[in-house]
Amino acid sequence: MKELKLAVKGMHCASCSSRIENVVGGMEGVETAAVNLASETMELHWDDSEHSFAEIAERVSGLGFELEAISAQQDLFKKNRAETAARLAIMKKKLIWSMLLAIPLFTISMGEMIGLTLPGIINPHSHPGNFAFIQFVLVVLIMFLGRNFYINGIPALLRRVPNMDSLIAVGTGAAFIYSTWNMIEIFLGVDIHMKAMNLYFESAGVLIALVSLGKYMETRSKSHTSDAISKLMQLTPETAILLVGAELTQKEIPAEKLKVGDLFLIRPGDRIPVDGQILKGNSVVDESMLTGESLPVSKKEDDTVIGGTLNSNGVLHVEAQQVGQDTMLSRIVRLLCRMRKDRRLQSRIWPIESVSILCLL
Repeated sequence: MKELKLAVKGMHCASCSSRIENVVGGMEGVETAAVNLASETMELHWDDSEHSFAEIAERVSGLGFELEAISAQQDLFKKNRAETAARLAIMKKKLIWSMLLAIPLFTISMGEMIGLTLPGIINPHSHPGNFAFIQFVLVVLIMFLGRNFYINGIPALLRRVPNMDSLIAVGTGAAFIYSTWNMIEIFLGVDIHMKAMNLYFESAGVLIALVSLGKYMETRSKSHTSDAISKLMQLTPETAILLVGAELTQKEIPAEKLKVGDLFLIRPGDRIPVDGQILKGNSVVDESMLTGESLPVSKKEDDTVIGGTLNSNGVLHVEAQQVGQDTMLSRIVRLLCRMRKDRRLQSRIWPIESVSILCLL
């Protein structure tokens, strides 16, 4: 059985991660395929005699996503933060322009219903052609800014694995095509005033703008989660001092190389790399990162220590008991990542998307 942690590129919503889990998890020989939307990673356990990594990556590629192996030295969280910051900057710029265009579009379309008087040149009764054309121009600009809904949604629909982008693409596309045809009939002189009252450009434009707002808020929430994870991961030191042989020779090694049963040295001021049991020495350890307790805790022989905590004074000889993904700190990080799938975070985003869909209806 082989285990890999992979970066997943191209996910946009919870349905994306669920679809990858279902497809990959359903492949023969795959024991688990846990996808985390917050960190954009997948933990894969599978029998490589059944499927190679290339075959799994090809299956995921067929869904419209990309898999990338993560090396042990790769700073995933730093890379994700940089990518997310760049993506947020682009999304914010597009969102601002979408909102600036959606407000006049909505005002022109619905102004008379709320008692506003439109200028004569775009009044639907005196100049229905201008009334339709100005809305057409505004919504085309908004759709261009939100073109990712179509770039991602339509291919997913054609692959028969629709996502939320597919819903937005179909809904706004239908409203745009119907309204564009009515605008053409206005210029052709076919039932002008009736057609002018049957334009739905504002539904498409406002829907794209509001869902873009929801996606921006979701991405920003994910970035905050990644920052919290990164700060936790920084608590673990990069190196450890291994005690080798009967003479306890000191050897500095990467902390990730520690194995269960290894004996390592903790000096005053050092952070403890992994969970373990004290075999020799007495000290005071700051465990506030785990317990929130500001007062350090006294430690003596046979007591346990937690990776990421700070040794205040005294020299300790510690035997490693939990290493790698089994340490308390690693379990906290995994729990924090999985919280992204919790409905509590989704509840911040879905109301905005629901309002947007109601606008179209």
